[in-house]
Amino acid sequence: MFSKINYNTNIDPKKLFIMDVFVHNIFNLSLILIFGLITFGIVSSLMLLINGIYFGVTIHFIFLKYSFSLLFKGTFFHLFFELTAIFMTTAISFSFWDFFKKKEKDKKVVLSEIIIVFLISILLLFISAIIECKISSVLVRS
Repeated sequence: MFSKINYNTNIDPKKLFIMDVFVHNIFNLSLILIFGLITFGIVSSLMLLINGIYFGVTIHFIFLKYSFSLLFKGTFFHLFFELTAIFMTTAISFSFWDFFKKKEKDKKVVLSEIIIVFLISILLLFISAIIECKISSVLVRS
């Protein structure tokens, strides 16, 4: 499967801007949330699976051509925040079913919990973008 892919790719990190990374991640998070809410978590789970496969293949090629050190420096520091935000948003899409099952007064509680979790996810993505731009990209270039 991997034999037909060009291993001669070059990793030359460009200067990353926090808002560019943040907006990109928010867009992806919004897609996970919107499609997850519509399908009660099914599509968001598929998106997680596809992103996991993509990330795994990327890690494989970086590891083959470069080193574990580069892989570690490029992903480790911001990965925790980004993955936590993604998993929290996916969890929202599963919990949305509870919103429809609750009584009217309980719906406000569920909705406020969903909003709080989403806002925390956005904050985590912003922290991740800062780390990715200010720490990870600098470490990869060094």
